[in-house]
Amino acid sequence: MAIQGIDTRMLTRMIRTDGAMRGVLSTVDLDDASLMGKVAASPKMDGLKLASVVTSKHKQNRDHLTESRFCRRSGNPLMANR
Repeated sequence: MAIQGIDTRMLTRMIRTDGAMRGVLSTVDLDDASLMGKVAASPKMDGLKLASVVTSKHKQNRDHLTESRFCRRSGNPLMANR
């Protein structure tokens, strides 16, 4: 799923000002009231330690990832010694 037509600078400003917010994206349920109900039923963001949920508990070796469209080791002085 992707989003387009969003002002990412405004979104960043909103998150910095108001903090993390709950939200929902759907390609199936397009009813505003239903979607707002799903948001209201989701856990509040206050006090959640989300980094512990998304962080790997084990070190991951990424040496096999030498070239991709996101990471160019050759010709990139920042990646030369990795």
